[in-house]
Amino acid sequence: MTDQEEGSCVCSPRMFLALSAVFLFVQTATVGGVFNAGISTLERRYSLTSLEAGILASTYDLGVLLVSFFIGYLGTYGHRPRIMGIGMFVFAIGCFVFGLPHFVAGKYDFSDTSQADLCGDGTQPDQMCNNESSLAYGLLLAGILLVAFGSAPLFTLAPAHLDWILPQSSLASYLGVLYLFGGLGPAAGFVAASFSLREWVEYGDEPDNIDSDDTNWVGAWWIPWYFACGLAILFSFPFCCFSRGERHPDNGDPLDKNEHESHQVKEYNFNNKPPAPKVVVVNKHTIGGFEAQMILQDIEHKRNPHLHPPGHTLVPPSHHQRQQPQHHHDDSGPAKNFYRPSNSRNHDHPNNNAHPVSIGDPSHTHAFPDPGMTHHGASPTPNYDEKRKGHDDHGVPREESSYRDALPTALSCGQMCRLGKSVCGNAAFMFVSLGLAAEAFAIAGLATFIVKIVETSFDLSAADASLYVGVTVILGAAGGLLFGGLLSGCCLHLTPRKNALMIFIVSIISLPLMGGFLLGCDETPLAGVFVRYNPNNNNNEIVDSGLSLDSQCNQGCDCARYPYYPVCANGINYFSPCYAGCTTRIDGETFGNCVCAASNPSSATELMDLTAKEGKCDSNCDYTNLIYFFLILFFIMFTTLANAAPASVVTLKSIPRVEKSVGQGMQQIIVRLLGAIPGPIVFGIVIDDSCALREERCGYDNGSCYEYRGDDLRMNILILAAAPKLVAIICYFIAWRVFPTHDDDHIHQIEMEEVKSEPKAPQGGAQKLRRPKLGPSST
Repeated sequence: MTDQEEGSCVCSPRMFLALSAVFLFVQTATVGGVFNAGISTLERRYSLTSLEAGILASTYDLGVLLVSFFIGYLGTYGHRPRIMGIGMFVFAIGCFVFGLPHFVAGKYDFSDTSQADLCGDGTQPDQMCNNESSLAYGLLLAGILLVAFGSAPLFTLAPAHLDWILPQSSLASYLGVLYLFGGLGPAAGFVAASFSLREWVEYGDEPDNIDSDDTNWVGAWWIPWYFACGLAILFSFPFCCFSRGERHPDNGDPLDKNEHESHQVKEYNFNNKPPAPKVVVVNKHTIGGFEAQMILQDIEHKRNPHLHPPGHTLVPPSHHQRQQPQHHHDDSGPAKNFYRPSNSRNHDHPNNNAHPVSIGDPSHTHAFPDPGMTHHGASPTPNYDEKRKGHDDHGVPREESSYRDALPTALSCGQMCRLGKSVCGNAAFMFVSLGLAAEAFAIAGLATFIVKIVETSFDLSAADASLYVGVTVILGAAGGLLFGGLLSGCCLHLTPRKNALMIFIVSIISLPLMGGFLLGCDETPLAGVFVRYNPNNNNNEIVDSGLSLDSQCNQGCDCARYPYYPVCANGINYFSPCYAGCTTRIDGETFGNCVCAASNPSSATELMDLTAKEGKCDSNCDYTNLIYFFLILFFIMFTTLANAAPASVVTLKSIPRVEKSVGQGMQQIIVRLLGAIPGPIVFGIVIDDSCALREERCGYDNGSCYEYRGDDLRMNILILAAAPKLVAIICYFIAWRVFPTHDDDHIHQIEMEEVKSEPKAPQGGAQKLRRPKLGPSST
């Protein structure tokens, strides 16, 4: 069936690339930029802990992992562009749900300083004690999970479809453009979040006496999510206009090259002993192993030469043949008792995907095995009209031969277990994967909380921190990706083993840079938390024993622990005017009679002169450290992402092609389960442990954190960033040491067993183990 018969309009690869690039740009801008920039705002708005915020981030990776296999299956047998369109629409629904808490959880109960409690006035701000925060958190979880489900088809199917419809000479440039937009997305997301967070959360209803630098400021975190929702809906429908797509005849697929080379070898050795059959498939984008099944069948032939002679389609033996003794084929050709050449097509089997594919000479035919075929026989294969209109030269429908008849058969559980066992036994591959998982642990955790860390360490607003982090991280990541790819491929032309050495060396260089996380500003002194109340007893001495906001100077004031309204007096911050002992309000920003702020009160007159200003005291932070921090952060990202291309080379070259589909899928599972999923959760737990003053509402002190112990926070972040890096270095070193010294791929365990069973090479020269190519080869 042609594209027109399917009712789909024919769109060019460039149009598909453009839509995929828009999808990737919107997705990475939302998840990689807007989400991370708004973490601290979400914590403040819905009284979330850092652990709960980390669970949100991990839910995304968990969602992608849950549906990746299912999406891969659909992408193998279904209509890839339409699946991507559906995914983009689901992504839009996820963005919509993620922003719903702003509308269903009620208006933000902000009370300005005119309602701040004073000492002895008997009034306390209202506290909303309901389940709105729980409802909001549930919607946030549901939204990010839908975003993950919708994003999975993009990463799984877009590169595969481009590879299917493009010539090999154009694929690299198309993928380069696609990933360029993926790299620009987070930068755009951070910038967009920076602007939206400067707007009050209740858009158009901003209080008069608060700005974005205020402690209680909550920005409009939800605006970018609905903007992304609109874009995703707008661009999701054009995906449905694409046809399934025909495989480009000049895409330079290695399978075709092996197929052609194999035919030449077979013709050259026509009168010699026939080689073992190796069936070639058209579609290499599988969910886990069509190619692997072919190799496994070839291995079975080596063990039982009479089962699968080359160049023939299996047909069931007759009853008389079953009674005759079995004969192996001789050196002149295949056995004649059980098999006969056939280029016919099987119509009877429920899975009608198997068909013969001629390699050069139609007389030398290799057939796709029928899923119902056994070693003892197969379904009959009736003749097929090769002259039928719309069919190729070998009697195969063109549309089906380009896609549907190229669909892979699935591996059995036993074969999948054998492949999985072989991959797990590949030391180089496993240690590279464990190193990448360790790096993903730190990257995922830092990406989630880096804006919050910068806010806390340098006393910046969420908007400013988002802007600075976005620019720094994206420049470092882009530079590192470019540098690593050029150095590995174009400049040094590194072999796979030298790529393993490169990622080991670059990781060592990046390890000392983690010390940059110790940079930051000292905590502003907060009475009862970081310093003592009593000014005559060394007011700047750090409080060593627990939290003690209550003091003799504010005894009897009946102060509330919510909300947090810091005031500054004599260079010391106080939790609120009440905790500073202030009894009067002089103007909108000044409080009087602040007893706790007295340096050495001796008369009522002096008490009347004791005032406190709204807001925190000016920070004495040396912002030179801020510049150094972002320079170091740039080089951390640069060195980390410089390893991306070499690590990909090591991964691909450490396993034979028969294991690549299974190996890459297993690596994604390892990286996500051991790295990307637990990383944000562990970071959240450690950040919560550094909290010095937590929100207390309705008798519970499990809300968001007001103040952190800066030194503890920075040391914990250093440990969480450096420890995984050290683990990665060890793994990369082992991977380099165990990587095969020859330039060929690591040999499959099953193939090693078969090589050992073959006759040894003559003593005159060493026999070099090589990965067998797909297709017949000479013996």
